[in-house]
Amino acid sequence: MSILKNLRGRTAPLNVKDLAELLDVTEGTIQRWVRRRKLPAIRIGDVIRFDPGMLADWIELQAASSQRYQDGLYRFIRARDHALEESEHKSFQVAREDVGEVPSGRNPGSGSAPAEFKTARGRGHSDES
Repeated sequence: MSILKNLRGRTAPLNVKDLAELLDVTEGTIQRWVRRRKLPAIRIGDVIRFDPGMLADWIELQAASSQRYQDGLYRFIRARDHALEESEHKSFQVAREDVGEVPSGRNPGSGSAPAEFKTARGRGHSDES
């Protein structure tokens, strides 16, 4: 039987030992969760009790909020990946003009290599030997 069905089937409050057995944890763990307010509990003096219906509702809420968090995280990751893919196509394309080259149809002058590729001696390569 599932934990939720077990809790929904109960009417009497549970004690620390009962809840520890149901969740398969130690009694110390249950007490620590109660101290840290991670678990809804009813305290009467030093006695700790748990309303089974309240626990079942709380467990369902925890599962739903956890799922919403995971769904939101997955949507964020997908959006980030999509944005990165888009930026790769746009940002990393370098045109010849971006690096100072002039395309062959637009070179004013003699029609030889662009001026920036000529050395001081006018040769089209950079060997000075």
